Amino acid sequence: MVAMKLDGNLNLRTSPLASDGLAILGRPASLIGYLCGSLSAAGKLTHESMHTHDPQGEMYCIHSVCVDPAYRGMGLAKWMLDAHRQQWLPVLLPRVKTRSLICKQDQIGLFMSAGFELVGPSDIKRGKRQGYEMRQVL
Repeated sequence: MVAMKLDGNLNLRTSPLASDGLAILGRPASLIGYLCGSLSAAGKLTHESMHTHDPQGEMYCIHSVCVDPAYRGMGLAKWMLDAHRQQWLPVLLPRVKTRSLICKQDQIGLFMSAGFELVGPSDIKRGKRQGYEMRQVL
């Protein structure tokens, strides 16, 4: 379990979600944020790789990194991404070689701060705004 103390009233810890994601839990137990995704054997993000889970895959496709609006701006999304890379993947999914995701332009800085590199505009359409593919080699 990875722990973080933000102030005297909020002790946070991560908890695994199945074997492929994690959640941030506050005390008393409340969901503050989560990260989830799926595995793919594809070498690139495609519509298919984002919608099909391949348990033998070496690419972890991040679908969501969410933080309760009341806790945004505290560094929790980056903390979750770091905990996922450093604590959970090596133990639960050691075969994973890369993490990939699609984000909006205003989120690129967050993911770059967590070690992702910008691949470029995504061909996958999710919503009205242009998405950008990002990748992190582990």
